[in-house]
Amino acid sequence: MDVQLLHDCTKPKLYRSRWYVLSCLSLLSCIQNVIWVGYGPVAQSAKAVFQWSDSMVDMLVNFGNISCIICILPASWMLDLKGLRTSMMWATFLIAVGSGCRCLSSEPSTATWLVSIGQTVNGVSGTVAFAGPSLLSETWFPPNERATATAISLLFTSVGGAVAFIIDLATLRDEIMLLNYIEFGVAALLMITVFIYFPNAPPTPPSETAGMKRTDFKAGTKKLFKMLKFWHIAFMFAIPSGVYGSWGSVLDVNLKPFGISQKEAGWLDFYGSIGGTIFGILLSRFSDIFMKRIKSFLVVVYSVAALFLVIFTLMCTKIIHSHTGIKQKKVGWGTPD
Repeated sequence: MDVQLLHDCTKPKLYRSRWYVLSCLSLLSCIQNVIWVGYGPVAQSAKAVFQWSDSMVDMLVNFGNISCIICILPASWMLDLKGLRTSMMWATFLIAVGSGCRCLSSEPSTATWLVSIGQTVNGVSGTVAFAGPSLLSETWFPPNERATATAISLLFTSVGGAVAFIIDLATLRDEIMLLNYIEFGVAALLMITVFIYFPNAPPTPPSETAGMKRTDFKAGTKKLFKMLKFWHIAFMFAIPSGVYGSWGSVLDVNLKPFGISQKEAGWLDFYGSIGGTIFGILLSRFSDIFMKRIKSFLVVVYSVAALFLVIFTLMCTKIIHSHTGIKQKKVGWGTPD
């Protein structure tokens, strides 16, 4: 009887709160990306209001990228040592601070410095948005739901990009500042929510593997860096996603030479982000069901993405006939998320 009772106590168990935890991390990814994209969707308006150049708009995106790259290892260490709750508290706090910096002044010279600082601080929180999903799915979800959970939290980054291009229709200084206030309010609300309730882990692991002792961070990192397969997979994901993400964040600037307006570029990115998100979640669900077919899925996805991006390029250069609706579909299918 005692042996059976012990077995029942340690039996894997699922909790409904896993969806709440996933929602919080997904919203963090969404809001962080809205702020990271920043003034890219309204580049022409921002240049007129704040007297910026195209290179300055590009650098505002890069500030977030640079700080994220620098802090990714410390953030991974914190996730491994302190867990999800502490990491989420820090991440939401940094997003609130970063978005708050943009609310302090609209005077061009002062705003330039404040926005740059805010983008850098917000970029640090991106480490949790990128590194957190895999830990969350392993901690809270069973093996047959992990790919879906990871994809949802990661792909909400694309939802953030879509939201940014829809709400960033501001053209005047007062409208841009109002947008900053709203984004800060949402970020602060998420921070308060996480501070009030965000469990670190479920009382009982969702699977036997989730309850196993983790490898020491330092030893595991050294071993990981020596694995050729790890670098192969990392670059396979990072190169297309990183290049497309950076290019898409300033789509207005990139497509302006081809006669595409700020509004049209915004809708192109919106459809691209939404299309990539929906397709990515469906693909992740199939990956959970057909676990041995992941490689085949990835080959098909990257092939389709490459094909549609080539077609989109030919449309922009007028080699083949172009139409706004067709371009939107090409960007959507070409999103390598």
